[in-house]
Amino acid sequence: MQFSVIIPSRNRPKLVRMAIDSVIAQTFDGFEVIVVNDGSEQQFQPEYLLLESEYHGKVRLLNLEPSCNGHGPSYAINMGAAVAQGRYLCFLDDDDFWINPDHLKKAAEFINAGNADVYFTNQQCYLDNQPTGKKIWLAPLAEFLKHGADTPPAGDDQPAYPVTVAQLLKVDSFSHLNITIIRADLFKRLNGMDENIWYECERDFYYRYIDAADKIIFNPQETSRHNIPLPKSASNVSSLVPALDRLLSRLRILDKAILYSRHQEIINVAKQHKAYTLKAICENLYAQKKYSLAAYYAKEVCLIGFTVKWAAFSCLVVLKSFL
Repeated sequence: MQFSVIIPSRNRPKLVRMAIDSVIAQTFDGFEVIVVNDGSEQQFQPEYLLLESEYHGKVRLLNLEPSCNGHGPSYAINMGAAVAQGRYLCFLDDDDFWINPDHLKKAAEFINAGNADVYFTNQQCYLDNQPTGKKIWLAPLAEFLKHGADTPPAGDDQPAYPVTVAQLLKVDSFSHLNITIIRADLFKRLNGMDENIWYECERDFYYRYIDAADKIIFNPQETSRHNIPLPKSASNVSSLVPALDRLLSRLRILDKAILYSRHQEIINVAKQHKAYTLKAICENLYAQKKYSLAAYYAKEVCLIGFTVKWAAFSCLVVLKSFL
């Protein structure tokens, strides 16, 4: 089997059907669908249990033990990967869906031709059912490769390119899991997703697998629709995690990248983003008038990302902490 498509889901048995349908509609046959029910509340359990029969054996349901807040997206994905039989792993959020029925067919062609470890595409972004028009994730990379990149396409006259870590990091973002396909044995070698990270676990995973991969292919084609979570959504992890907790989670991710990456480009980007993150923590604390704590983080920024402007702000923060 070529692909295993893992769809983690919690408390959204109706919504997940749209994601499943978009996978079932693929023109490529060599795949399986694994829905991981991440400890949903009791009221939703009966609907999840119907999925296997409704899809006539085309969907495999993995039920995790019910819990107050779920086990987290990283744990759910890892559990799905543990039972997956495909040589490559694909991922899809339960509130998103694929828009190109030839996505897996094209992926198989490019992966097999280039013996790739990782395969990326693009996706459309929607907010409240309206397209944002924003080019995020790896979308800017398409223009970079199109205009002046010295890397030839992966196949004859095909819009897919073998890319390097340096090229990927020219884009100030990372690949969403909806549009990521990774070799299953590489996923296993990396010990999968970090289960201690709930927010931006995909960024952490991205840094680790592009650091470890030997061959990466990028296809600029849009293959997925991503629905940006509405603020304060009760059903989305990124909306539930408080601002400071999100920043602390990002610090862990960046410190891991600095400590363990073999590519200097990843280390440099992580250091840069660590300075940005510490600034954001300082500014958050300053807005709360927690001046002593803000001063602590202001000094941290000066040590790794000194600028005259920030030094002036830091002096203000320190002064207020004394007053």
